[in-house]
Amino acid sequence: MENFCEIERKFLVKSEAIPYDISTLPKLEITQGYLTRDPAIRVRSTGDNRFYMTFKGKTEDSLIRREVELPISKNAYETLMKQTALKKIKKNRYLVYENGRKLEIDIFEDNLKGLAFLEVEFKSSKEAEEFRVPAWVEKEVTGDVRYTNSHLAFFPMIHA
Repeated sequence: MENFCEIERKFLVKSEAIPYDISTLPKLEITQGYLTRDPAIRVRSTGDNRFYMTFKGKTEDSLIRREVELPISKNAYETLMKQTALKKIKKNRYLVYENGRKLEIDIFEDNLKGLAFLEVEFKSSKEAEEFRVPAWVEKEVTGDVRYTNSHLAFFPMIHA
């Protein structure tokens, strides 16, 4: 049986410090709306005609969160997005590989423009702890609820 957990570290970065030409990287245009914040229940479009509903809940360890993501229809996505009012975020996700590890760089749009994160997922807590943080990272925000996407959707001025 699956344990439905995500092990992830999250870092604040300055867009200008990213050492890659992001225009050459694979990109997903992500729009997500939040129905609730704690636990986070969101709907997401990845810009490639794929739609999801996701539940994210807390665990004792800030590196690990319960996560269940299910594909939904475009109609279900559009119906649920109407329920999210202004609790939405838009971001572009760029994918890059460093030392064989996938890094996700999120650069936000609209009222969060200028905010950027690096997110890295792991198979174990040990692997997460051993990860060497890239020099271009400003600071780690793993476990800081103010930097979760759900919190930013409800309170978008955190980065100001």
